[in-house]
Amino acid sequence: MKKIYIWILSLSVLILGCMDDKGNYSYSELNKITIDNIAWSNSINYGDPLNITPELSFSLDSVNVSLSYEWIVNGVVIDSTSPELHIESFKEFVGNRRCYFRVEDNSTGMKYTAEFMVNVSGTYQAGWLILSEKDNKSYLSYVKEQKKEDDDGNLIEIVYGEETDVYKNVNGTDLGSEPIKLLEHWSSNYSSIGEILVLQKSGSVELDGSALTKAVDTELEFLGETYPANFVPKDALYPEICGYLLSEDGNVYSRRNDVPKEYHSGRFMAEPMRASGGMRISHFIPTLYLNSKCILMFDELNHRYLACMDTDYEPKLCGEPTVISHKDYPDDFSDLNNMTREIVFAASYENPDPWADYENSVFSILYDRTENQYYMQNFGIGAVWYTGAINIAPDYEIPFPDGDMLNGNNVFAISRKTPYFFFSAGANQEKLYWRDMNDKTGKAHLFDIDFEGHSITSIAVAMNGDRIGVGLDNGIFYLIDATDVGIWKSNVLYKTKNDMGKIKHVIFKSGARSVFMWGEE
Repeated sequence: MKKIYIWILSLSVLILGCMDDKGNYSYSELNKITIDNIAWSNSINYGDPLNITPELSFSLDSVNVSLSYEWIVNGVVIDSTSPELHIESFKEFVGNRRCYFRVEDNSTGMKYTAEFMVNVSGTYQAGWLILSEKDNKSYLSYVKEQKKEDDDGNLIEIVYGEETDVYKNVNGTDLGSEPIKLLEHWSSNYSSIGEILVLQKSGSVELDGSALTKAVDTELEFLGETYPANFVPKDALYPEICGYLLSEDGNVYSRRNDVPKEYHSGRFMAEPMRASGGMRISHFIPTLYLNSKCILMFDELNHRYLACMDTDYEPKLCGEPTVISHKDYPDDFSDLNNMTREIVFAASYENPDPWADYENSVFSILYDRTENQYYMQNFGIGAVWYTGAINIAPDYEIPFPDGDMLNGNNVFAISRKTPYFFFSAGANQEKLYWRDMNDKTGKAHLFDIDFEGHSITSIAVAMNGDRIGVGLDNGIFYLIDATDVGIWKSNVLYKTKNDMGKIKHVIFKSGARSVFMWGEE
């Protein structure tokens, strides 16, 4: 009881003290600081200057102030002296980072912070890569597209540039010889920058996706760090969970990535893959595996498609060749498990129909040797992630309206996001055509571009489908407008000035995995 009385007495004294307090205090109004003129998103290339000049405004007094500053980039204070940030050559990181500019009023200790993004593309992160053969050597070139914007982020112009023999410029040595093709691939890390596989008979190599520095010789990624006997590279598919290398003899060598978020985390087996009934693979079909959860290959020994599931939902089901067992084929549609027509070309695109059974569709050009007739085929495909079953949705298989233009030497490409299909034709494959895939009966349209009689050797489509790159046998590369309007105008955006040798393969280099997933901004 005594403790209670003491507590009540103390509380009463406190209350009386408060009642007697007349509020005789002097409050100073804060000189609030507002930070403006820092764009939320600041995009540069690795090694380019980064300049940010904030504007500070004060609610009371802008003259009699004492301020301290901090520029925090990638979690590190890189400048604590200046109200402006000027970096002549930015090399802090590649990718996207949240950064901060902090101002402190030294007289009050109040701190004011502006948050912003710095988006840094690698020197060679995005653009067009061109693999060619010159002086009996593999030759890698790069065409850059640099967007120039005004202060409001509106596009002013696109500036193009080219760099030849970029591998030697970066690495100081020759790339190799007998080039075959390029492949950009990604880890499962959302922020990853895709690596580049250069397939060549002298020895394939992996390149860093930002700097094009050599990462590893592919031979060292096999068990025993040596190629299997009789291995001659022909093609490659590197989805997330597994990787596949195709040899000219039809054998496929696979690996499982132990850590899918990292590159080179698994080794290729020394023995080729096996399938029921045997297999001899002639084609890899690069499906959009993030949608379909599988990749495709064609087994010419048994005239059938085989699929390998690839998804991190059920990694244990990935990597095993699976027969496509579909029963209800429409009339005149080939059984994918018993094909009588030969595959000339096959690739995937995103199904634009939001109500379609599958997001991923496969478009093929087939040849019927008995009829001497070309066909075009289309079907949707997707894996059931929890069982590994491969489901398809046959769409059509009809005569190709431009079959009279095909002769076995044509080059093909398909747009992933727009309904356009591109191919070469002519006696010397010197003409470029496009057709709308929604038009199943009309003839293809000719691009009114004079390639001066030189053969088209490779066609690549930008991720958004609005540009195509065309490589020629004389070492010249064309960048062409492929928008809905541009294809009718045959508008050449850029033509290279330097001889790159005979172009073997062209790719659009997306760079960031996010661009591969969702497209360009």
